[in-house]
Amino acid sequence: MMYHAPRPLYDHQITAAREIMDQHGRGLLHHEMGTGKTATAITVAGALATRELIDNVLVICPLNAIPIWSQEIETWYSGLATIKLVLAGQTSTRETETFNGSPPLLFTVTTYDLMVRRDIMPDPNTFVIMDECQKIKGAGTRRSRHAARMGLVTTHRLGLSGTPAPQGPLDYYGIFRFIEPRLFPMTWTKFRQKYATWLPYPRQYIRKDYQNLDDLKDRVGSITHSVSKADCLDLPPKTRQIVDVTLRDDARRIYHELEKNFITQLPDGPVIVADHVLVRLTRLSQVTGGFVNDTGGKSQPISNAKISALCDLVEPLLDAKERITIFARFRAEVADIEKTFKTLGVHVGTIKGGDSSDRREQACEEYLTHDGPTILVCSLGAASEAINLSGSAYTIFYSLDFDLSHVEQADARNDRPGQTRPMTTYFLLASKTVDHYMYDAVVHKRRLQDWIGGFVDDLKAS
Repeated sequence: MMYHAPRPLYDHQITAAREIMDQHGRGLLHHEMGTGKTATAITVAGALATRELIDNVLVICPLNAIPIWSQEIETWYSGLATIKLVLAGQTSTRETETFNGSPPLLFTVTTYDLMVRRDIMPDPNTFVIMDECQKIKGAGTRRSRHAARMGLVTTHRLGLSGTPAPQGPLDYYGIFRFIEPRLFPMTWTKFRQKYATWLPYPRQYIRKDYQNLDDLKDRVGSITHSVSKADCLDLPPKTRQIVDVTLRDDARRIYHELEKNFITQLPDGPVIVADHVLVRLTRLSQVTGGFVNDTGGKSQPISNAKISALCDLVEPLLDAKERITIFARFRAEVADIEKTFKTLGVHVGTIKGGDSSDRREQACEEYLTHDGPTILVCSLGAASEAINLSGSAYTIFYSLDFDLSHVEQADARNDRPGQTRPMTTYFLLASKTVDHYMYDAVVHKRRLQDWIGGFVDDLKAS
């Protein structure tokens, strides 16, 4: 039986859905953010149900994406599906009519955490969709191991991600152990030995470099459909600019002492110790943002260099009555930015970790409908997914982390259908600090991912 989508699709969505069907309902949709991965996945679900290959659909996604999936399913299959939302402490079901003359297709939507906590295991006739499937990239995590068990039980499995390998090519193992276990018929230890070289270090090994990436690219490409925005959407151009910030006096001294000696004394304040490499990287990043946490976890202000640079950058944009999105890594930075601009009389909204879906939606709506200049300050990890800010043309990264998915997802919040103006993204980087290392690391990871995904032909040229 031929499946007819109830709504129009873009050409790239039709092509992707057909390829997934040709691969027996298994594959990875490596589509850039804003290209309509959700609609493509729902289309594949409908095609599988029409051919009576599945009885129901299980969607695993981040908590913030659940409202989007619910809305998309309702819009796509209005009156033709049953939607069951499984959330912490509650389960809601909305009954509908029939699906192509058959019983309604059941969509169960839940989160990665509940997948593990409730030990959710679908039956063989379930189509499993994992949205933002980079969440299962860690081969040793409970999420990844649970997803691997699902891969052995079900026949039809689909992964969706704009950044499937945010930490590098080795991330593909956990993802494809779920999607297609036969793609890499080896253990995690053998996989990482085949595709990377390692240096011994006390009690562990440190990755030196990658190897055999041509083989990895061929394997991944055989079951992946990749699409960039430039290929399928007519969007305005985006410009990315680095804004250098200079640390001076006490801030520069504190940074150098932490970098070299792992310990420093704040002026008229406590001693700061960073005797572990990860703690040291975190403290150095905090210093560039103008504060550092002491041993009790309290934020100690040390510099206003970056906030001053931000004010200088934002001032002409506010005069032009623009909407500006600012992403910051640390709560203290979000609070400092919010306080600074509220003091100046600017309308400021925030999205922080722990905010409810209703709170996030309210902040976005106020940001996009406020009459006049406004700023939305977002936590980098909390607001990098499941929001549409196409009403804004300006994005500023006050600080970064090493996670490519956070940066790429955040930068894509305004780069999607509905955007009509050229966009600009600014990166505030403190000169000669870890800020530049983070930026370079993200750029390198993006180049590797684009090459493996087929967005560029030459890794060096990208």
